[in-house]
Amino acid sequence: MKDRRLQRTVENKTRVLRHGIKPENKRDLTCEAFPQGSILGPMLFSLYINDLPLCLPTSDVEIYADDTTLWTSDHSIDHIQNNLQDSLNNDSSWLKWNKMVPNTKKTKHLLIATRQKLEHANNPTLNLHLNGNCIEEAKNEKLWGVMIDKHISWHNHIEYLIGKLNSRIHLLKRAKGYHNLHCRKLLFNGLILS
Repeated sequence: MKDRRLQRTVENKTRVLRHGIKPENKRDLTCEAFPQGSILGPMLFSLYINDLPLCLPTSDVEIYADDTTLWTSDHSIDHIQNNLQDSLNNDSSWLKWNKMVPNTKKTKHLLIATRQKLEHANNPTLNLHLNGNCIEEAKNEKLWGVMIDKHISWHNHIEYLIGKLNSRIHLLKRAKGYHNLHCRKLLFNGLILS
């Protein structure tokens, strides 16, 4: 039974993707066979969005699971502004075409430069919009496990790691009276070194 549901879901998705046919009803677009947290859900989502970078020629695109990062570099903040806004406009069109909606509340921008470059810039901020909503500027952002701030400082990342390690060390201290040395070493390797 599950195999037929998987096959039917994949066929419905493939039909919509390959031919651009508007489905007869919304059920053709649902993915009932894959509940949140399933193994196949992320793979099918990756296949569904794999052509997104092709419609964003003015910026580089990094996709990890359901997080997409658009980035560009230039000596001119105005060029960065124009390139990213063009990409956001193209992204919006692609999302509409593929019947997807961006989470504009989680969408942020971060202009990264040295303190000297930002001080000497005429306008050291970006004014970006997505679907008519102004994109919030982030002071720092976690990207692939690293906290990045606009001045390329490691301070925020070090503070983040200290907080994370302190809570894990506390767990190790609590486990000391309940586990032998071998188990505590395994916990240390899993909690601290991983």
